[in-house]
Amino acid sequence: MRTESRAGMGAAQRGPARRLAQRFWWPAQRRRWRRTGAAVLVLAALLVGLTFALASGDVDRACGGHSAACGLGINSAVTAAVALAGFLYFTAFRRRRTVGAYLRQATQEPERLFPIPPNDVLFKDMVGRDELYRLIAEELRSSAGGPQLLLGDVGSGKTTFLLGLTSYLAERGAVPIPISLRGDDFPLSLRTLAHDHFLSQIDGDVRSEQEADRIWRALCAEGSIVVLADGLDEATQSLTTEERTITARAALELARSQPIPMVVTSRQEGAPPDGRYAQFEFQPLSRDEALEYVRKRSRQAQVADEPLVRWILDAADVAATPFYLNVIAALLVAHRLPGGLPEQVAGRRFAERQTLVRVALLDAYVTGAVDGSVRTDPTLTSEQRRRTVAHLERIAGAMTFGGELTTTVSAVAEADATLREAVSGLPKVDVAGAVENGARLGLMQLSTRQAERTVRFTHAIVQSYFTRRLFLRHPTLSGPLLAEVATTELMNALSMWCAGEDGDAPERAEAVAGALVAQARERAEDTGLRLVTTAVTLLAPLGDERVESVGALARRAWDVAGQAEKLSAIPRLGLVGTPWTWRFLLQRTDDPDYAVRWAAGRSIVDGGAAASGALRAEITALMEYATATPPEDWNDPELHRTAVLGWLLPALATAADRPDRQELRGFVGDLVGTAVARPTVEASLAQGFKLDAMRSPAAAEPLELELLVRARYWYSRVILLQAICIRYIDGRPDPRALQALQVRAADGAEHPFVTAAAKLCLRAVREGDYERYVWDDDTAATTRSGTALSREAAQLAGDIVLLLNLTEQGDRSMQLERLALTAGRTDLPSCLGRGSGREALDADCPGPPDCGFGLCPYPRLASAAVCRGALSEAFCRHQARLIQQGKLGRRQVAVWQQPDRGALREFWERMAERSRL
Repeated sequence: MRTESRAGMGAAQRGPARRLAQRFWWPAQRRRWRRTGAAVLVLAALLVGLTFALASGDVDRACGGHSAACGLGINSAVTAAVALAGFLYFTAFRRRRTVGAYLRQATQEPERLFPIPPNDVLFKDMVGRDELYRLIAEELRSSAGGPQLLLGDVGSGKTTFLLGLTSYLAERGAVPIPISLRGDDFPLSLRTLAHDHFLSQIDGDVRSEQEADRIWRALCAEGSIVVLADGLDEATQSLTTEERTITARAALELARSQPIPMVVTSRQEGAPPDGRYAQFEFQPLSRDEALEYVRKRSRQAQVADEPLVRWILDAADVAATPFYLNVIAALLVAHRLPGGLPEQVAGRRFAERQTLVRVALLDAYVTGAVDGSVRTDPTLTSEQRRRTVAHLERIAGAMTFGGELTTTVSAVAEADATLREAVSGLPKVDVAGAVENGARLGLMQLSTRQAERTVRFTHAIVQSYFTRRLFLRHPTLSGPLLAEVATTELMNALSMWCAGEDGDAPERAEAVAGALVAQARERAEDTGLRLVTTAVTLLAPLGDERVESVGALARRAWDVAGQAEKLSAIPRLGLVGTPWTWRFLLQRTDDPDYAVRWAAGRSIVDGGAAASGALRAEITALMEYATATPPEDWNDPELHRTAVLGWLLPALATAADRPDRQELRGFVGDLVGTAVARPTVEASLAQGFKLDAMRSPAAAEPLELELLVRARYWYSRVILLQAICIRYIDGRPDPRALQALQVRAADGAEHPFVTAAAKLCLRAVREGDYERYVWDDDTAATTRSGTALSREAAQLAGDIVLLLNLTEQGDRSMQLERLALTAGRTDLPSCLGRGSGREALDADCPGPPDCGFGLCPYPRLASAAVCRGALSEAFCRHQARLIQQGKLGRRQVAVWQQPDRGALREFWERMAERSRL
């Protein structure tokens, strides 16, 4: 993604002008300065007026017979001047000084504001997140639909990202307040936590608690406060899926009812499984960005071991897990980067190679902490360091046993007593002393909450690593742990333990996988899929036959798992990279949830050449069926599989190895020739071209133009125009592509959505940037609030998803019937176009006589049906705001929409309420 940050600030500006525009980018900041300026002018006018009046003597003459009235007038003027002076004293001096000191710290040293800051991470070292800063800041700036959720896997850098976002927002006039949800009790009140943390930060700059509270209330009232809450998943970690969903949703609903912009980070499995709140997902850094970050952290202009570092970045896949980048940088500084890794892991599968390299990095880091080369602390002797590391293994096991990431010292001691009961002969550990020394070594973090000492490892990955070391010393402990907990930390520890280099590793993997499978048969749906996924990861190095042996259980666990668990399991299965996992993911593209189907398809595309090679037989069989059978005779299962193939083929053909590439490109050409006979296949192939364009914009011989000429379905043409636009801007400018965009934009008989998409694409071409006019995926765009898109693009995306949800509701046969009604048409249903009002969407068809579609009513539970999912409340409220906040003389409704702005605004407000049901 582009890193150029515009965010409404005038990116082309430079120097003082740009800094001034940046400083007043946050709306509350501008309002605050306007109020202060107005108060200064009024006060100055009063003082000047009173001075001139008294000096001239006119007051004495005028008040000769009206002393009471004159006295009242003068007293009122003086009172107003005093009140304005008091207001200015509070706002322009006391409050501005207090808030200014806070903002300077938030801008320059944001880590000092974090209750539990990232360990040894400086926000100035971060790279590759500027665009995500901009997107989230735009969402917050116009937020009216609840918190923004930031989802990422363990180690993806969520806390570190909030560090940079804190500085980014403070520099632009907002008042960000970072809080931690780790270890908090329920019910969670994000506003209360932010209030208490903010008051503790400004305590030294205010005279009383009342003054601090007045500053907080004033900032809230003007909309300056932004709450950055870290670790929603850790607050709900010990709960079942149902309890976690209820608790997280209650906390977010309470936050939504309090009009404060918020960003809440969570792992995928810790977030509520619905589209109610705007969501963002972390994307991996590029290899160049990861290398740049390592250089910054290691303070070296050139990395001496750059070839080895580049190899590690690829082998360990650390661009998706930036935690390891800090480990690599620390090892580079200490000259402890482990050598010989390429030879040690040669011939291993990707998932096993990844784990082995990551464990080797952590081994080297902890060894450096013991001998003092990585972390120097003269207060600890060599023996104390060694003993501390040994004790941290027990502490990690105790915390993992309790299913905790943040806990108290007393709770750790109690959990360690349970471990001693499980393994006789274990000595008692001085927990308090061990965690103090662990903090000195940079391996643990200490804090105080409610007068009790709380502890956590510097990262969940560190806890998993030390739990793995405990298993190496005491293998029998894995049994009791497996019987009690199934957290991500335990699964990661087991993966590290079973991927060892010793000769017992295969037997361990076999035994642990068997135990996981046994537990999965007994577990509830919230953890069964997680256990099976870990078992598949452990069995992959032992051969495809062992992986396939758990296939039936994996399918059963999948069927009962929720959306969050499925979305969390998909990338993990993709990393395993065995033929069975690719086939399993291909079968999951039949899931009833569109978000899950799309995630499974994208994971296969991420597999590139490995996935295309593993699925070669399935692809060939499907293409033989598609070419040998007339499209009108395709049965429903084969029709769906062929449609999914349209998602995958273009990108797989680009990524395939040379011997397979030409044949796969031939398959793409064959599918272009037959897809137009079936709208679902045509639309899926268009989505596949767009996905390929976003991943490989300069790919050779794209066939979007050929399919655009043939396409009958309006949605296919919209997606193809966007793919052409992306390739033209980021790939190779093609005059034929520009001509295609111009023709579709000027075609008066074209579908209104196609015309609008073509005009947006032309605007993107003129500006040389498509990000405000072309979205990555319809569902993803409407899950967020849409503020990152232009007004026209946001309106188009919203109405496209409305029509798709109308068309694709019901079972598969009903969808095919509805597609037949809409695919070849160039008009809109009257309830979406310029006919009757949109209240008809909730009525049973047939609608008005001029409609002729018969698609209504709109599905009540869109997120649970086989359609594109519910539009988020944030997106719906943004649509209403676009219409309500229109400027005089500017069209605020799209050309295809009904002209009644009030009715359209009320429709989107009803849709916002619907999304909360």
